[in-house]
Amino acid sequence: MKVYETHSSLVIFILITVVSGSSFIAPPPVFAAERGLYVPNYGSDTVSIIKTNTNTVSSPIIVGNGPLAIAFDPPHNRMYVANSESDTVSVINTNTNTVVGSPIAVGHLPVAIAFDPTHNRMYVANSVSDTVSVINTNTNTVVGSPIAGLDGPYGVAFDPRIKTMYVPEYGSDTVAVIDTNTNTLVSPTMIVGNGPQGIAFDPTHERMYVANFDSDTVSVIDSNARDIIGSPIAVGDAPFGIAFDSTHNRMYVANFYSDTISVIDTNTNTVVGLPLVTGAFPIGFAFAPPQP
Repeated sequence: MKVYETHSSLVIFILITVVSGSSFIAPPPVFAAERGLYVPNYGSDTVSIIKTNTNTVSSPIIVGNGPLAIAFDPPHNRMYVANSESDTVSVINTNTNTVVGSPIAVGHLPVAIAFDPTHNRMYVANSVSDTVSVINTNTNTVVGSPIAGLDGPYGVAFDPRIKTMYVPEYGSDTVAVIDTNTNTLVSPTMIVGNGPQGIAFDPTHERMYVANFDSDTVSVIDSNARDIIGSPIAVGDAPFGIAFDSTHNRMYVANFYSDTISVIDTNTNTVVGLPLVTGAFPIGFAFAPPQP
Protein backbone atom coordinates (compact mmCIF):
# COMPACT_ATOMS: atom_id res chain seq x y z
CA MET A 1 0.00 0.00 0.00
CA LYS A 2 1.27 3.46 -0.89
CA VAL A 3 0.16 6.60 0.90
CA TYR A 4 -0.14 9.97 -0.84
CA GLU A 5 -0.81 13.24 0.96
CA THR A 6 -3.09 15.84 -0.61
CA HIS A 7 -2.68 19.59 -0.26
CA SER A 8 -4.63 19.40 2.99
CA SER A 9 -4.10 16.98 5.82
CA LEU A 10 -6.32 14.45 4.09
CA VAL A 11 -4.57 11.29 3.09
CA ILE A 12 -5.27 9.06 0.14
CA PHE A 13 -4.61 5.37 0.66
CA ILE A 14 -4.03 3.47 -2.58
CA LEU A 15 -4.15 -0.29 -2.44
CA ILE A 16 -1.98 -1.85 -5.14
CA THR A 17 -2.32 -5.56 -4.41
CA VAL A 18 -3.59 -7.66 -7.31
CA VAL A 19 -4.92 -11.18 -6.91
CA SER A 20 -3.13 -13.50 -9.30
CA GLY A 21 -5.42 -15.45 -11.60
CA SER A 22 -8.52 -13.45 -10.73
CA SER A 23 -10.53 -11.18 -13.01
CA PHE A 24 -11.75 -9.12 -10.08
CA ILE A 25 -10.10 -6.03 -8.71
CA ALA A 26 -10.27 -5.48 -4.97
CA PRO A 27 -12.00 -2.26 -3.90
CA PRO A 28 -10.54 0.36 -1.59
CA PRO A 29 -10.41 -0.08 2.17
CA VAL A 30 -12.83 1.70 4.49
CA PHE A 31 -11.95 4.11 7.29
CA ALA A 32 -13.78 3.91 10.61
CA ALA A 33 -13.17 6.96 12.76
CA GLU A 34 -10.87 6.28 15.72
CA ARG A 35 -10.68 2.60 14.73
CA GLY A 36 -8.52 2.54 11.65
CA LEU A 37 -8.55 1.49 8.03
CA TYR A 38 -10.24 -1.84 7.28
CA VAL A 39 -8.80 -3.66 4.27
CA PRO A 40 -10.46 -6.73 2.68
CA ASN A 41 -7.81 -9.29 1.63
CA TYR A 42 -9.25 -11.26 -1.28
CA GLY A 43 -6.52 -13.89 -1.36
CA SER A 44 -6.44 -14.76 2.34
CA ASP A 45 -10.15 -14.48 3.21
CA THR A 46 -9.43 -11.93 5.92
CA VAL A 47 -9.81 -8.27 6.82
CA SER A 48 -6.75 -6.37 8.06
CA ILE A 49 -6.91 -3.27 10.24
CA ILE A 50 -4.38 -0.46 9.86
CA LYS A 51 -4.12 1.78 12.90
CA THR A 52 -3.68 5.11 11.17
CA ASN A 53 -2.28 6.88 14.22
CA THR A 54 0.67 4.47 14.34
CA ASN A 55 0.58 2.94 10.81
CA THR A 56 0.64 -0.54 12.30
CA VAL A 57 -1.39 -3.54 11.17
CA SER A 58 -3.50 -5.54 13.63
CA SER A 59 -4.08 -9.27 13.44
CA PRO A 60 -6.35 -10.13 10.49
CA ILE A 61 -9.98 -11.07 11.03
CA ILE A 62 -11.17 -14.22 9.26
CA VAL A 63 -14.30 -13.65 7.16
CA GLY A 64 -15.81 -15.49 4.15
CA ASN A 65 -14.17 -16.55 0.90
CA GLY A 66 -12.85 -13.82 -1.38
CA PRO A 67 -13.80 -10.64 0.52
CA LEU A 68 -14.13 -8.01 -2.16
CA ALA A 69 -16.04 -5.04 -0.75
CA ILE A 70 -16.60 -3.40 2.63
CA ALA A 71 -18.85 -0.69 4.10
CA PHE A 72 -19.24 0.88 7.55
CA ASP A 73 -22.44 1.16 9.61
CA PRO A 74 -21.74 4.03 12.05
CA PRO A 75 -24.87 3.64 14.24
CA HIS A 76 -23.95 0.06 15.11
CA ASN A 77 -20.15 0.42 14.82
CA ARG A 78 -19.96 -2.47 12.38
CA MET A 79 -18.21 -3.28 9.12
CA TYR A 80 -20.06 -5.30 6.50
CA VAL A 81 -17.84 -7.39 4.22
CA ALA A 82 -19.06 -8.81 0.89
CA ASN A 83 -17.48 -12.24 0.38
CA SER A 84 -17.51 -12.73 -3.39
CA GLU A 85 -16.62 -16.43 -3.46
CA SER A 86 -18.98 -17.59 -0.70
CA ASP A 87 -21.96 -15.36 -1.66
CA THR A 88 -22.25 -14.00 1.86
CA VAL A 89 -21.74 -10.87 3.94
CA SER A 90 -19.73 -11.03 7.17
CA VAL A 91 -20.33 -8.54 9.97
CA ILE A 92 -17.48 -7.20 12.11
CA ASN A 93 -18.00 -5.43 15.44
CA THR A 94 -15.45 -2.60 15.24
CA ASN A 95 -15.43 -2.14 19.01
CA THR A 96 -14.11 -5.68 19.54
CA ASN A 97 -12.89 -6.46 15.98
CA THR A 98 -14.69 -9.79 16.05
CA VAL A 99 -17.18 -11.31 13.64
CA VAL A 100 -20.82 -11.03 14.72
CA GLY A 101 -23.11 -14.02 14.13
CA SER A 102 -23.19 -16.21 11.04
CA PRO A 103 -22.50 -14.91 7.51
CA ILE A 104 -25.56 -13.43 5.81
CA ALA A 105 -26.46 -15.20 2.55
CA VAL A 106 -26.87 -12.87 -0.45
CA GLY A 107 -26.74 -13.35 -4.25
CA HIS A 108 -24.04 -14.83 -6.44
CA LEU A 109 -20.71 -12.99 -6.53
CA PRO A 110 -21.31 -9.88 -4.41
CA VAL A 111 -18.80 -7.23 -5.50
CA ALA A 112 -20.00 -3.94 -3.98
CA ILE A 113 -21.80 -2.74 -0.86
CA ALA A 114 -23.12 0.60 0.42
CA PHE A 115 -24.93 1.83 3.53
CA ASP A 116 -28.26 3.67 3.69
CA PRO A 117 -28.25 5.46 7.08
CA THR A 118 -31.86 6.60 6.69
CA HIS A 119 -33.25 3.08 6.80
CA ASN A 120 -30.27 1.35 8.46
CA ARG A 121 -29.75 -0.97 5.51
CA MET A 122 -26.85 -2.32 3.49
CA TYR A 123 -27.23 -2.71 -0.27
CA VAL A 124 -25.16 -5.49 -1.87
CA ALA A 125 -24.55 -5.69 -5.62
CA ASN A 126 -24.56 -9.33 -6.78
CA SER A 127 -22.82 -9.21 -10.15
CA VAL A 128 -23.67 -12.69 -11.46
CA SER A 129 -27.19 -12.93 -10.02
CA ASP A 130 -27.99 -9.52 -11.56
CA THR A 131 -29.60 -8.47 -8.29
CA VAL A 132 -29.11 -6.25 -5.25
CA SER A 133 -29.67 -7.75 -1.80
CA VAL A 134 -30.85 -5.54 1.07
CA ILE A 135 -29.76 -6.21 4.66
CA ASN A 136 -31.49 -4.72 7.70
CA THR A 137 -28.54 -3.73 9.91
CA ASN A 138 -30.72 -3.59 13.02
CA THR A 139 -31.39 -7.33 12.76
CA ASN A 140 -28.72 -8.47 10.26
CA THR A 141 -31.34 -10.20 8.17
CA VAL A 142 -32.15 -9.88 4.47
CA VAL A 143 -35.14 -7.67 3.64
CA GLY A 144 -37.55 -9.33 1.22
CA SER A 145 -36.47 -10.74 -2.12
CA PRO A 146 -33.40 -9.42 -3.95
CA ILE A 147 -34.01 -6.45 -6.24
CA ALA A 148 -33.97 -7.98 -9.73
CA GLY A 149 -33.87 -6.62 -13.27
CA LEU A 150 -30.21 -5.50 -13.30
CA ASP A 151 -27.46 -6.41 -15.77
CA GLY A 152 -24.13 -7.07 -14.10
CA PRO A 153 -24.33 -4.68 -11.13
CA TYR A 154 -20.76 -3.80 -10.25
CA GLY A 155 -21.02 -0.86 -7.88
CA VAL A 156 -23.41 1.00 -5.61
CA ALA A 157 -23.54 4.53 -4.17
CA PHE A 158 -26.15 6.29 -2.04
CA ASP A 159 -27.70 9.72 -2.51
CA PRO A 160 -29.01 10.59 0.99
CA ARG A 161 -31.04 13.61 -0.11
CA ILE A 162 -33.48 11.78 -2.35
CA LYS A 163 -33.02 8.32 -0.80
CA THR A 164 -31.74 6.52 -3.89
CA MET A 165 -29.01 3.99 -4.64
CA TYR A 166 -27.18 4.30 -7.97
CA VAL A 167 -25.97 1.01 -9.44
CA PRO A 168 -23.53 0.81 -12.39
CA GLU A 169 -24.49 -2.07 -14.70
CA TYR A 170 -21.37 -3.47 -16.35
CA GLY A 171 -23.32 -5.69 -18.72
CA SER A 172 -25.41 -2.93 -20.32
CA ASP A 173 -23.20 0.18 -19.89
CA THR A 174 -25.90 1.86 -17.84
CA VAL A 175 -26.62 3.09 -14.32
CA ALA A 176 -29.81 1.96 -12.61
CA VAL A 177 -31.54 3.73 -9.72
CA ILE A 178 -33.16 2.10 -6.68
CA ASP A 179 -35.70 3.98 -4.56
CA THR A 180 -34.64 2.95 -1.05
CA ASN A 181 -38.04 3.86 0.39
CA THR A 182 -39.68 1.12 -1.69
CA ASN A 183 -36.65 -0.96 -2.77
CA THR A 184 -37.79 -0.84 -6.38
CA LEU A 185 -36.05 0.22 -9.59
CA VAL A 186 -37.14 3.62 -10.87
CA SER A 187 -36.84 5.26 -14.27
CA PRO A 188 -34.85 6.35 -16.10
CA THR A 189 -31.83 4.08 -16.52
CA MET A 190 -28.93 6.23 -17.71
CA ILE A 191 -26.52 5.25 -20.49
CA VAL A 192 -22.90 5.91 -19.55
CA GLY A 193 -19.55 4.70 -20.94
CA ASN A 194 -18.40 1.15 -21.56
CA GLY A 195 -17.97 -1.15 -18.57
CA PRO A 196 -19.06 1.11 -15.68
CA GLN A 197 -17.79 -0.09 -12.30
CA GLY A 198 -16.78 2.50 -9.71
CA ILE A 199 -19.19 5.21 -8.60
CA ALA A 200 -19.03 8.08 -6.09
CA PHE A 201 -21.39 10.84 -4.98
CA ASP A 202 -20.57 14.56 -4.87
CA PRO A 203 -23.05 16.02 -2.35
CA THR A 204 -21.88 19.59 -3.03
CA HIS A 205 -23.11 19.56 -6.63
CA GLU A 206 -25.58 16.68 -6.19
CA ARG A 207 -23.93 14.53 -8.83
CA MET A 208 -22.82 10.95 -9.31
CA TYR A 209 -19.47 10.24 -10.99
CA VAL A 210 -19.12 6.89 -12.77
CA ALA A 211 -15.79 5.31 -13.73
CA ASN A 212 -16.13 3.59 -17.12
CA PHE A 213 -13.47 0.88 -17.04
CA ASP A 214 -13.60 -0.07 -20.72
CA SER A 215 -13.85 3.39 -22.28
CA ASP A 216 -11.31 5.27 -20.11
CA THR A 217 -13.79 7.95 -19.11
CA VAL A 218 -15.88 9.25 -16.22
CA SER A 219 -19.56 10.02 -16.76
CA VAL A 220 -21.33 12.65 -14.65
CA ILE A 221 -24.97 12.24 -13.59
CA ASP A 222 -27.24 14.97 -12.24
CA SER A 223 -28.86 13.04 -9.40
CA ASN A 224 -31.81 15.44 -9.23
CA ALA A 225 -32.75 15.23 -12.90
CA ARG A 226 -31.30 11.70 -13.29
CA ASP A 227 -29.65 12.79 -16.50
CA ILE A 228 -26.14 12.82 -17.95
CA ILE A 229 -24.23 16.10 -17.70
CA GLY A 230 -22.03 16.98 -20.67
CA SER A 231 -19.63 14.64 -22.43
CA PRO A 232 -17.67 11.91 -20.64
CA ILE A 233 -14.45 13.13 -19.03
CA ALA A 234 -11.35 11.45 -20.46
CA VAL A 235 -9.05 9.99 -17.80
CA GLY A 236 -6.41 7.24 -17.77
CA ASP A 237 -6.48 3.62 -18.88
CA ALA A 238 -9.13 1.47 -17.17
CA PRO A 239 -10.53 3.75 -14.44
CA PHE A 240 -11.94 1.73 -11.56
CA GLY A 241 -11.83 3.27 -8.09
CA ILE A 242 -13.24 6.74 -7.56
CA ALA A 243 -13.61 8.92 -4.46
CA PHE A 244 -14.69 12.46 -3.59
CA ASP A 245 -12.58 15.04 -1.73
CA SER A 246 -15.14 17.39 -0.19
CA THR A 247 -12.45 19.82 0.99
CA HIS A 248 -11.35 20.71 -2.54
CA ASN A 249 -14.39 19.59 -4.56
CA ARG A 250 -12.41 17.04 -6.52
CA MET A 251 -12.87 13.48 -7.67
CA TYR A 252 -9.86 11.17 -7.59
CA VAL A 253 -9.91 8.40 -10.19
CA ALA A 254 -7.64 5.34 -10.03
CA ASN A 255 -6.55 4.28 -13.54
CA PHE A 256 -5.75 0.59 -13.19
CA TYR A 257 -3.69 -0.04 -16.33
CA SER A 258 -1.90 3.31 -16.64
CA ASP A 259 -0.72 3.31 -12.99
CA THR A 260 -1.97 6.84 -12.44
CA ILE A 261 -4.55 8.93 -10.59
CA SER A 262 -6.61 11.48 -12.49
CA VAL A 263 -8.01 14.45 -10.58
CA ILE A 264 -11.29 16.04 -11.67
CA ASP A 265 -12.38 19.50 -10.53
CA THR A 266 -16.09 18.97 -9.83
CA ASN A 267 -16.78 22.71 -10.10
CA THR A 268 -15.85 22.64 -13.79
CA ASN A 269 -15.81 18.88 -14.57
CA THR A 270 -12.35 19.19 -16.05
CA VAL A 271 -9.17 17.27 -15.29
CA VAL A 272 -6.70 19.13 -13.08
CA GLY A 273 -3.07 19.00 -14.23
CA LEU A 274 -1.19 15.88 -15.20
CA PRO A 275 -2.08 12.46 -13.78
CA LEU A 276 -0.42 11.47 -10.51
CA VAL A 277 1.93 8.52 -10.95
CA THR A 278 1.41 5.65 -8.51
CA GLY A 279 2.62 2.10 -8.08
CA ALA A 280 1.34 -0.75 -10.22
CA PHE A 281 -2.43 -1.16 -10.65
CA PRO A 282 -4.00 1.45 -8.33
CA ILE A 283 -7.59 0.58 -7.53
CA GLY A 284 -9.08 2.97 -5.00
CA PHE A 285 -8.94 5.33 -2.07
CA ALA A 286 -9.96 6.04 1.48
CA PHE A 287 -9.81 9.52 2.99
CA ALA A 288 -8.67 9.88 6.58
CA PRO A 289 -9.89 12.98 8.45
CA PRO A 290 -7.50 15.91 8.98
CA GLN A 291 -5.17 15.89 11.95
CA PRO A 292 -6.63 17.84 14.92
